[in-house]
Amino acid sequence: MGIFGRRRRTPQALDEGVLLAERAAVLQIRNRIEVATLGRAGRDFDPTAFRTDAREALESLAAEQAGIATRLEAERHSVRGRLGVANSHHDYRRGDRRNLRLRAEAARRLAAELERRGTDPEYLDRLVERARQDAWRDVAGELKRHLDVAALPPERPDAARLERISDLAAELAAQLDAIADPPR
Repeated sequence: MGIFGRRRRTPQALDEGVLLAERAAVLQIRNRIEVATLGRAGRDFDPTAFRTDAREALESLAAEQAGIATRLEAERHSVRGRLGVANSHHDYRRGDRRNLRLRAEAARRLAAELERRGTDPEYLDRLVERARQDAWRDVAGELKRHLDVAALPPERPDAARLERISDLAAELAAQLDAIADPPR
């Protein structure tokens, strides 16, 4: 039997976990790309330079899953004699031991898969490329928003404002005439 009661669900659960972890890693890498290339560093984009960032992101996520597995195993051992009905979804009882074991196993498998992928240079390069594309979409969207605002036609002043501006212009013209042709 698999980690979710059926063998066929194990690969699906692992795939879903990997997809979520990949998305989290891509977000981290994208942020680093944006800061490094657009921020104060202003360096050129070099995909190999971000491979380390990709590996570190996967290692961090793998460590997080390993920690979850450890916590679930500790929880599973602590509920051995706890009978009754749970008071909340975090209040485990003896009847939850199998589910806790399966969840811990899923977290361990996900951690191992993320660690394995973190050693694959081609996989890391694909993550970096996805992050680069996401970063470019962010930057392009921001540029478009700024250009859209800059391209707006100037606001047309209302009639009262035009009249005040006209009065001001007439007053300034009168003052210039007075300066240019002082009374004798």
